[in-house]
Amino acid sequence: MIIKQRETTLIIEKLQALLRRLPTNHTMFAEVESELSRRLAGMTGENSLDYPLSFLHAEEYHLFHGLRLFHDPYFFQIDTLIVTRKFLLVSEVKTFSGSLYFDQNAQQLVRTRKDGTIDIFSDPIIQVKRQKSLLEAWLVRNHLQRIPVIPYVVLSNPLTSISSNLEPSVLSQIVIHRDALPDRISHLSKTFNDECSPTTLVKLTETLQLKHTPLDPVILSRFKLTTSDLKKGVLCPSCSYSPVTRIYGSWHCPKCSTKSKDAHVAALRDYALLVETHITNREARAYLKLESESLTKRILNKIGGRTEGATKGRIYDLSHFRREGEVR
Repeated sequence: MIIKQRETTLIIEKLQALLRRLPTNHTMFAEVESELSRRLAGMTGENSLDYPLSFLHAEEYHLFHGLRLFHDPYFFQIDTLIVTRKFLLVSEVKTFSGSLYFDQNAQQLVRTRKDGTIDIFSDPIIQVKRQKSLLEAWLVRNHLQRIPVIPYVVLSNPLTSISSNLEPSVLSQIVIHRDALPDRISHLSKTFNDECSPTTLVKLTETLQLKHTPLDPVILSRFKLTTSDLKKGVLCPSCSYSPVTRIYGSWHCPKCSTKSKDAHVAALRDYALLVETHITNREARAYLKLESESLTKRILNKIGGRTEGATKGRIYDLSHFRREGEVR
């Protein structure tokens, strides 16, 4: 049973908005693009677990995707947490292709590509063991019954070869390919005899849901950007030209001739993701490149958010544009 669905995270939404609003010739454009590409690849890898996990019995296994928990003084995130009455399985999903060498002496992961190029990464074994320790401590901190926590590095690419200076039998206990997950989970279920009560399981799953905190970075600060770096105006939904022109209730693109009734909604969504979750009429006019105060007021009144303050200084709430998992 999937308790927490895998969702497009706020940081991916923010990176996508930033790329829309950053001029392609900006010095930070390539860095933002690279960060987004890396995170999308990670999400694809996590999605690849859906098929093997579909073989699990829904009543026995509770799945949490993209769980982010706080254990003072840090947050820690688990790609997929599998909760059972006998054990908890922490998985760190990696999308690497090529040949992987887990060097436990240097505590590094060495990847050799087909063309012979070598890349070095931090050791995901250390990472998933740290997540295991943090989750164990989190259970104690939240007064939950301690259940065995099993860590796995899961490789989403079935063609990735694995080697290490660890004994093969030791390596296979923590690094596996995604298709091996159902059999490994079935084996673990037979290995552990003790199990928690149904009431304890309910309390655990409810607490995990309650304590999940989405990653919500201030994306402009992350890349040392300010609002002056962003493109203003409403973007064309077809070709991204900016700014499109408001004519008789529609937005008209002078480049590709696309017409849109609600292209301003996407622009305000970008504002909520990148700048602030509230906006005044004056700020909206400057951002949307509109001159008419009354037109801007009509647009802001139609977006469905809460308002605060008197007419002249009214503040419009945009927070509903950036809820985690909302379809955009």
